[in-house]
Amino acid sequence: MRRPNGPMSTRWASPAVLLMLVAAVALAVPALAQTSPSAWSQAGGNSASTYQSAADGPTDPGLKWIQNLDELTSETAPDGFSVSEGRQVTGRDDQLVFGPEGTIILRARAEGKSVGEGNTHLIGVDPDDGSLAWNTPFAQTTCTPAVDSQGRGWGLFVDGVGQEGSFTGVTDPLIQAFDTATGQRDPASALEPVTDVEPEVRNWCRETSIHIGGAGSSERAILFDGRGTIGTGSPGIVAIDISGEQAAPAWVIAPDAATAPFDRVMRRGVQERIGAMNDDSLYIPAVTAGALELIELSLVSGEVTNRVALPIYDEEAGTAADIADVEMATVLLDGDTAVISVATRTSTSGIGALHGVDVDGDWVAPAWSRPFDDQASTQRGPRTIALAGSNVISASGVAVDTLYVRDSATGEPAAWSNTSATLQDSRQPSQYVTDATGNSYVATRGPSGDRSDRSITAYAPDGQQVWRLNRAGLLDASGLTDDVDGLKFVFDVRAIDAQGTLYLMRDDQLVAIDDSGGLAIPTFVDVPTDAPFFEEVEWAVQNEITDGFPDGEFKPTRSVSRQAAIAWLFRWVNPDGDWSEQAVERFSDVSSDSAFANEIGWAVEVGVTDGFPDGEFKPTAEVTRRALAAWFFRLAGAPELAADGIAAYDAFIDIEPDSPFVDEIGWMVANGITTGFPDETFRPGNDSSRQASTAFLFRFDQGQEDLIQ
Repeated sequence: MRRPNGPMSTRWASPAVLLMLVAAVALAVPALAQTSPSAWSQAGGNSASTYQSAADGPTDPGLKWIQNLDELTSETAPDGFSVSEGRQVTGRDDQLVFGPEGTIILRARAEGKSVGEGNTHLIGVDPDDGSLAWNTPFAQTTCTPAVDSQGRGWGLFVDGVGQEGSFTGVTDPLIQAFDTATGQRDPASALEPVTDVEPEVRNWCRETSIHIGGAGSSERAILFDGRGTIGTGSPGIVAIDISGEQAAPAWVIAPDAATAPFDRVMRRGVQERIGAMNDDSLYIPAVTAGALELIELSLVSGEVTNRVALPIYDEEAGTAADIADVEMATVLLDGDTAVISVATRTSTSGIGALHGVDVDGDWVAPAWSRPFDDQASTQRGPRTIALAGSNVISASGVAVDTLYVRDSATGEPAAWSNTSATLQDSRQPSQYVTDATGNSYVATRGPSGDRSDRSITAYAPDGQQVWRLNRAGLLDASGLTDDVDGLKFVFDVRAIDAQGTLYLMRDDQLVAIDDSGGLAIPTFVDVPTDAPFFEEVEWAVQNEITDGFPDGEFKPTRSVSRQAAIAWLFRWVNPDGDWSEQAVERFSDVSSDSAFANEIGWAVEVGVTDGFPDGEFKPTAEVTRRALAAWFFRLAGAPELAADGIAAYDAFIDIEPDSPFVDEIGWMVANGITTGFPDETFRPGNDSSRQASTAFLFRFDQGQEDLIQ
């Protein structure tokens, strides 16, 4: 049972502001059945701030369309739109917003127009072809919009036409509903929760961001004020009740007040989601009396229902660091677990951390806390986090970084944490998103590190690479070039919509990636995507069982040596220990400094091989197909053969009942590890090629639960 944590500590707005809120008229939009907020309807992905889509992303990426926003023109924007030049009305951290009908909603600036001239627009982009569905101009929008459970869009707008380059003459900001299919604003829905903000203040997007969450009668639109414009100091929170036909004020917290429940809200940079919501609560990182806390607020009343202190780690991974060392914090929800990331200003002023809090627990202490003390370059801690299946992926604040993956329930690192794929820019949450299965789509530098190889890489929940596409291939498929002044080299990962389309952005280019194929880049030039063993080779490389050659080739038809084949089996098992002495004692041609002495000794120890009768292992000789069959059979524990199993001499015309390893080859056939050649031969004495050996190991891996005894 949750226990309250102190008296009601929320205060209402000033009487003048409150009267304006209450005086707001009823919404003209009819109420629809209440459902959970649409996934990816707003920045951050959903009310839980997971950056995780409710749909699966593409598995065979292809170019659906690419659109230059400056080519989308209208009567009010004859020169097109921009989201990257001049005053930045859409920051790199903004996620795309989707209407229930699929329309892509963006804040944009009309090219050639100045602030105050109606230069700001919301634009709707058709998800089918990237064309302009609608555009709505106004003086200035003050945050990324969001979509509620009734399918209504909500934005914060400044209207009127002021003097060129200024806000003189424009209105105070309005929170107002709009139709996501047409962009039409509902004049009856306007509320003015921030009327005490001075009109001259420009960077409205730096002030507040809309966050919609809650269920049923608890659904709220939350506005975070990042510059102290609610009250007179630290950030404040305004909650608007949008659960029924009428929008109405719910509650206001101004931390400068004597009754405030905390001193300030921790932010994570401009235009960022601050907290996370479930059906009835808002969770925010805040500072109270010099302590960092996770605070639970009731969406209905704004009352603090729970709070827990979060440790701040110093450079020695102790818990004595000062709150001044903390630069930012953010929250996501995975079921009943709130995961909080904490980043410090530098790695010498403190160590960042991840914390897990059971929001249905006793709130005495975090369920787990994990300081980022493993590498000096990452000690600042995670600046961004996203949910990937049951894991939380995160990255620190350095320009070139790696992904860190931890179990959201325990904080323990996953097997593929600290992956070797470097991120292009881990400081931005727009550099990775995840899908319903837990696949992660990440902006990476690519193996070559060359600008043309800047990539988008898809990782499975277990860390295996699913596919990779790079900038060069994307531009080639689109017919575009980089011959545009100021275009950056990086395509940012933005979102996945309800149809599974992955969206990227590069300055004013919006890119839609679907499942039509043609963009995935093979790891090796001689193993293209249509090669017979493409999947098997990619699997072996991603699992670090084997790699290619310096010339970029895998050389799939080249034979495999006996020592290399043993090394592949060793890496697949990945045991701990040193077995070099076993190899030296057993074989006269293996010394302690031989290339694979440890691996060969391990194979002896577990009974995979015993070498040749002359006491040699012959490490550099090619391994035969029948020898591999015997090794796999023994690695599986030499299982008892089924009486009705497949006999190798019945499956292959070149195998006799008395052939060496006839039972082992029959076991391989019976378990789908080999099918032989089209001419019904197995060719047992032939050398095993790299691609065939990889295929055997891949199939053995896929059936290991049933094969190994």
